[in-house]
Amino acid sequence: MNTSDRTLSRRYAAALYLSAAESGWQDKVRSELSEAYKSLSGQLHILKNPTIAPKELKALVAKAAPNLSPKTRHFLELLIDKKRINLLPIIVGDVTRISDEKAGRVRAQVKSAAELSPQELEQLVVKLKKFSGKDVVAETKVDPELLGGVVVRMGDLVLDGSIQGKLRNLASALTEER
Repeated sequence: MNTSDRTLSRRYAAALYLSAAESGWQDKVRSELSEAYKSLSGQLHILKNPTIAPKELKALVAKAAPNLSPKTRHFLELLIDKKRINLLPIIVGDVTRISDEKAGRVRAQVKSAAELSPQELEQLVVKLKKFSGKDVVAETKVDPELLGGVVVRMGDLVLDGSIQGKLRNLASALTEER
């Protein structure tokens, strides 16, 4: 993805978010766009094919995501008409980021060695909320390569509380003291 595509996807995402926010539908449109992307993800190669007529591509979208609001459907059709449907994955991420910013939310990807109990996850979310000053939406994943602990990614920030991370820090501290 080149810089101009990145810039363009941000503009499309901002325009969609602002348009949806005017009618109070920003969360609905964000959710629908995400669901449409999931439904279409296996067919993106077809949507990107320049030899297929826009009318057929729009029919494919309507079939794959039949319950879209008119605003979301129109947006996807606009992307098809402008030959920008290839930006859909990035636009979905940008709309989610904009929505989270406006709502004072941050998404945290949490990797742990074993499944976290609901109580452990709740405690972690409370600490992350206190740390970030924002509401935290935690997306958990079990990583069997971790020996123990958790690794949290919030945007560009990585908080490594894993055993491997602690051992790396210890080794670094020991080698610096020499």
